[in-house]
Formats: sequence, structure tokens, C-alpha cells
Amino acid sequence: KRSLQYMPLEGGTISHLAIAQLNLGQVPAAIDNLNYGLVVDAYNADNLFMLAKIYFMLTGSQALAQAQKYCEDALKVDPYYAEVYLMLGVIYEKQGNLAAASPLYEKAFFVNPNLTEPMQRLAEVNLKLGRQNETRRVFEKALERYGDNLTVLSRVAGLYFERGETEQARRIGERMVRLDPRNAVGYLVRAEAGLRAGDLAPAWSDLQQVVIMDPKNIQAHILLGRLYEARGEKDKARAEMEQVKELR
Repeated sequence: KRSLQYMPLEGGTISHLAIAQLNLGQVPAAIDNLNYGLVVDAYNADNLFMLAKIYFMLTGSQALAQAQKYCEDALKVDPYYAEVYLMLGVIYEKQGNLAAASPLYEKAFFVNPNLTEPMQRLAEVNLKLGRQNETRRVFEKALERYGDNLTVLSRVAGLYFERGETEQARRIGERMVRLDPRNAVGYLVRAEAGLRAGDLAPAWSDLQQVVIMDPKNIQAHILLGRLYEARGEKDKARAEMEQVKELR
């Protein structure tokens, strides 16, 4: 506020004041400041996105329609704003328009593949629509475009596991290990696939590799507990679960 007394047209300061007001629960004041920020700079996509988030949290169809309008305006300013595509998809989903939400989730993911929520929502929406093959198409497109991105590979593997497609997830784990043998996630994916398929020996080797690299890796100890239980070694399984409780 003191800064704006000296420079009342400083757009970044206006935005930060609105963020502070939101964190303090001063929603009407934040809305006023964000609208003032748009008078100062009508092409501030961040202010439009924040207004969309505010109106999305309010109740009523009118507020939801206003949130949608702010999202659409933000994308006119910045057509590569992944979080806005995600929110617009959520708005359409809330309105019951799943067919319109699906491509927006896909767009959000491909603009920013490090966002995990769009792919999850895309899979859920396509499941409701009975379009699981559409989800597979997006997975394959993601693997083709971001085949060396470990974050993307890990997320796609997780979605394959959710769909019960263990072999596809295992192949992703293989790719991750080849890309970065020092990254634990690839071994964990491969071990999870091995456990689900009943291939306990290679799964055990992968988990030992993770524990050597990262002795405090909780997921590795969880999987080891499951593996020992599958082998009937209940004492070892119990010890792994005790280790998990200590690490948490």
C-alpha cells in the first residue's frame, strides 16, 4: 500500500497487494484491486486468472460464468497459460460439459507437461464419457513428444497402473532407467510392475538398487514390505512397515 502511494500505476505491486489480501481473506478488497490492476494494464493475464479463481470459489451459476469469462480473456492475452486451460476445463466439467473439458485438459498438459492434474482429470473425464481410447491416444502422444521427460514418464506410468496396464507401465520404467540410471523413480516403477505381475526376483533387485541410492525412500520400503509379504516372509514385511512409520 505504501509503494502504491508513490507509484499508483505499478501493475506488479497491485497484483501482489491483491495476493496478500486473498491470503488474509479480504476477498472483496482483492477483487477491487485486481479490477484496478486491469484498468492499469488490461493485458495482465495473471490478474485475469486470479479473478477467475476467486469467482470459481464463489457459489452460484453467475459466479461460475464470470470465472469462465475471465479464463477466456486470460487465454486471449496469453494462449500458453496452462493453469488457465486447466481451470477452464474444471469449469466446463462443473457445468456438466465433459466433452468440452477433455481437450482443455489435454491442452493444459501439453503446454506444461510438469502439471500432473490435467492428465489425471483427462483420464477421469474420458472414462465417464466411455472414451478410454482417447486417453490412450493422449498418453502415446505425450510419450512421443516428451519421451525424455522423467516427470511425464512417471505420471504416464502411474496412469497405466491405474488402468491395470502393468506391462505398459513396466516399459515406461525401463525407459526411465535407461534415461537416468541414478534416478530412483524408474526402478520403483519397474519394481511395482514386477510385483503386480508376480516377478518378485527382478522387483527385489530394483528395490535394493533404490535403497542403496536412497535408504530413506518410503515408497521403496512400502514395496519391499509388499514383496516380503508375497514371499511369505512376514517378519521382514513387518520390519519394512516399521521402517516406513519411522521415516514418516
